[in-house]
Amino acid sequence: MIQNSFRFFVLALLLTLLGCGKNEQQGQGQPLEKTFGDYLLIFSDRNFPSERPIEIILKKIPETSKVQGKIVGLNMSMGTIPLFFQKNTDGHWSGQFILGACTEPVMQWRLTVDITDNHGKTVTLTDTFEVRQAD
Repeated sequence: MIQNSFRFFVLALLLTLLGCGKNEQQGQGQPLEKTFGDYLLIFSDRNFPSERPIEIILKKIPETSKVQGKIVGLNMSMGTIPLFFQKNTDGHWSGQFILGACTEPVMQWRLTVDITDNHGKTVTLTDTFEVRQAD
């Protein structure tokens, strides 16, 4: 019984350490820029490390009253990760999110961002990205 508990503990610890992100010891990766028509979305780290904050910046948007979004796992239920944006003094919108660690070798995520202008018109940006486990 104790031996089974110990094995479970070791397995859980290994899965937590592996996560879905790239090798955590590499440090922060380069930013990733994606263009959606007139909009520019910038992720602070193209490696999408798990369990570490990733900044997201939205540029080139007209006068906007509200920006909100979410990230959901596609091939594994990881819940919904809400995205809360705030307008910066430079007119860009930014927020942060943290991806949870998972056991899948390749985790697929879908990002959805809703941009509502001052007239109530909403534009929705969607993107799918993958995170691979560290080698």
